[in-house]
Amino acid sequence: MKKYVFSILLLLLVLFGVGAQAAQYGAMVKKSLNIYSEKGGEGVVMTRVPRFGEVTVLEYGEDYCRIFYNKEAGYVATEDLFCLRSYDPQQYKVPGHVPAIGYVLLNDEMHISGGDFEGTQALQGTVVCVNQAGDTEYNAAVWRGETSLPAIAGEYTAFVAWEEAQSGDVIGGFTTFYGDQQGGELALERENNILRGCELLNGTIVPADKLFSFNKICAPYSSYNGYQYAPNVGGNGFGYGGGVCQLTTTLYNAVLPLPLRLRDWCIHQYDGVVYVPQFFDAAVGDHDFSFVSKLPYAVKISASAQNGVLTVLISRE
Repeated sequence: MKKYVFSILLLLLVLFGVGAQAAQYGAMVKKSLNIYSEKGGEGVVMTRVPRFGEVTVLEYGEDYCRIFYNKEAGYVATEDLFCLRSYDPQQYKVPGHVPAIGYVLLNDEMHISGGDFEGTQALQGTVVCVNQAGDTEYNAAVWRGETSLPAIAGEYTAFVAWEEAQSGDVIGGFTTFYGDQQGGELALERENNILRGCELLNGTIVPADKLFSFNKICAPYSSYNGYQYAPNVGGNGFGYGGGVCQLTTTLYNAVLPLPLRLRDWCIHQYDGVVYVPQFFDAAVGDHDFSFVSKLPYAVKISASAQNGVLTVLISRE
């Protein structure tokens, strides 16, 4: 299955080709299309972008975006763009992303399901990140849907704004869910790979202004590194380490709201994966997932998986 990959060269073209105008996002186009000098397909055709071409978004709008491609700038319909990556996450949020705002520590064992996910029996002490918190319930993203957890389910802790965080404060996180629906007869092998990835990633320290590389920590995805043969998205649908990309995806969604610069990121396929919304997955293997932290302090990555609940938390070291 083809992966859609952003090139670092694109950012260099932006910096030296656009001049003084700051780039807001990198993106890809869903189909071959013309760039027009005016909104709504009006004016002069500036240039044409091939299907899945990489472009730079200079001005993002709900209906139209001004983009830069092949040394030309003009307008395209916003709906024709996908895989947006922000060059300044604090100023330009990634459209469509729903970040978690805190986490719940479950008091007791409980069944969690949502979207097309048939569910799992989350154990007492499991950490579940939520995107809404009210007096009576919390909302958590589950696959491409959501579920409500009653407030009595557990103690809620809000993430601390990264500007105000002290040592040990949690500033971000995300939870995804997995189960037999993904692995089938090899569900245990897929779970093993998620657990192995968590074992390697958990406790990783990312210093300020330093590069984090998922592959450097968790690869190679082979039997001698503790991974098993399991279903994956790509190739013939199986491979050693199948399932570890769910950990990468969970990490990606956890750090997406924080000040960092993505270096390497690709999605599995255009349709995405079942456990997060389309275009919010992160594949690894032949390609890496990496970023440079722009936080003024070091952070620690905590990763845990148990009974179908995979959670990544980011805290100030």
